[in-house]
Amino acid sequence: MSDKDKYTKLQQYQDIGMQEFILDLVSQHPYQRYKELKKALHTLTPVESVYPPMIVPPYDFDDVIQGKMICFPIDGKWDGQQESRYQAIQDLDNYTKEYNAKVEATWTKEGVTDFEQQHIHRLTPKQYPIKIDFYDFICITAIGQYDIERKRKTRGQNMNALGHRSVTNEKFWMFDYVWNWKPEEFVRLINASIYDYIMKLVDGRTLEKDDVFYYPLKEFLNYADMNGFRYEDEQTILTVQESIKLDDFQTWTENKDFVLGKDELKKIEHAKDLIVVLDEAEKKIKFSSKTSVQTEFLAISNEGVLDSWFEVLVRYAKLNQIMNDVPSDKVYETWKKVVCGNVKPSSIVRYQNFINQWLKMHFPIIDSIFTRVNADASPVGMDNPDDFYYVCNLTMYTLDETNRLYVEKGWDKKDAMDNLNDDKEIEDLKDDILDT
Repeated sequence: MSDKDKYTKLQQYQDIGMQEFILDLVSQHPYQRYKELKKALHTLTPVESVYPPMIVPPYDFDDVIQGKMICFPIDGKWDGQQESRYQAIQDLDNYTKEYNAKVEATWTKEGVTDFEQQHIHRLTPKQYPIKIDFYDFICITAIGQYDIERKRKTRGQNMNALGHRSVTNEKFWMFDYVWNWKPEEFVRLINASIYDYIMKLVDGRTLEKDDVFYYPLKEFLNYADMNGFRYEDEQTILTVQESIKLDDFQTWTENKDFVLGKDELKKIEHAKDLIVVLDEAEKKIKFSSKTSVQTEFLAISNEGVLDSWFEVLVRYAKLNQIMNDVPSDKVYETWKKVVCGNVKPSSIVRYQNFINQWLKMHFPIIDSIFTRVNADASPVGMDNPDDFYYVCNLTMYTLDETNRLYVEKGWDKKDAMDNLNDDKEIEDLKDDILDT
């Protein structure tokens, strides 16, 4: 096989989200950071069985404005069909957007325009408490056979317990749904695909015990030996797709997100590679990559981005513009002043969690959007100090800053405004902070 062929196969696996799928398989809880998950890759074991998603309709929404609970499906009953589950998720999402628009309309009517006032208002925007994705399902992973050798590296991972994992992958889910394979056949397909992907990653090199996939490969080979098959004889998700043309069966989910239709944007894996431009006045957001692939300016109300989340992003964008001039011993105070203001840091963290969830629903970002740093520079998690700040890893600009960069750095000038906004607000903020 040529180097080109190897790259093509590996890239195909990356495109279908195989890396993210494997990280889901080693996740102990839904809010585990991707950085932590990467450290747990050595605990990967084969999948033993698959089940439907745990979070199924009906989905309840507490409508405070009407004073009642709304169910999706509306009658509170689900027929067990995937099409109606998909519709319930879509209806819940649309209702949430409409509800949040009513909240913001109430704020406008009552003259509540300040971020701090919105935070304590009787009505606040809502987000469903648990991430629901149409392509969710459950995998039970095998008990690790080499846990004694890995004990020092598990970092709390219980290798002697069955792994109940909630995973998300469109291709695997759609394949199972369309072709309705027997569970044991589908499990073999998953394991063969993972094994093939890992083999292409290691690319024939001899693995040592400290290599991340040393023990996972032993686990997968042991599983195949115990069940009497060879991975080389099994079909993978790639080989099956070549003959089946899985995409032909996705016509009923044609309305994809604005981002996923952009090939370059949907490949962004690192937060720093996603360029976010914020139009504070119009409450619009724009995404682009370093290769200049970009969306239009999108109204946040249409994309499910709440005003409070948008405000947090704006504050981080303004913070990023002045950070180079902030002394290291003033970073914590600066973060508290610019990002938090009069809002509790715990509330900012909650908004950040929602932002993180929303972005990772639209982009395959595998690292952390926000990184926590202890104010005293001690390792995070050692003493759990109360004083901490966050760094936003996105490449973010406000509209006025972006236009300046268009001119100074030769960015696409056709999007630059004729009359650039005055940067006086940012300069005043910088001076104020430095004086403090």
